[in-house]
Amino acid sequence: METQPGDALVLDPGLVERFDRVLCDVPCSGLGTLRRKPEIRYKPLDSLDGLPDMQYNILWNASHYLKRGGRMVYSTCTLNPAENEEVVERFLAKERDYVLAEPLKSWVHGRDGLDCDGFFTAVLVRKGGSG
Repeated sequence: METQPGDALVLDPGLVERFDRVLCDVPCSGLGTLRRKPEIRYKPLDSLDGLPDMQYNILWNASHYLKRGGRMVYSTCTLNPAENEEVVERFLAKERDYVLAEPLKSWVHGRDGLDCDGFFTAVLVRKGGSG
């Protein structure tokens, strides 16, 4: 196995349908990690405006790399529906070859509900194949 640099916003034709599993841990607002990264509070809100489109484009590109029957995970470290559910719903509305493998999941991880971080995951399957 080898690694190589790439740009998730640019479709690489050489990677189309090569993988059984794809992880899209996309850039996000990080609002689920405010406890550990308080500086996020000081970002201008309008700096987050383009994130859902960028996240969708990364998900769309990555979807082409998945073999039929393969699984893809979309994840963020935010609880913002615009970056989570809305991106996945937009993708599924346009890409009929994909279905959810399990319900969308927003979750909080920490102890006693206090020192917590918020995350989101969606597991998608590309129809066809046995994967």
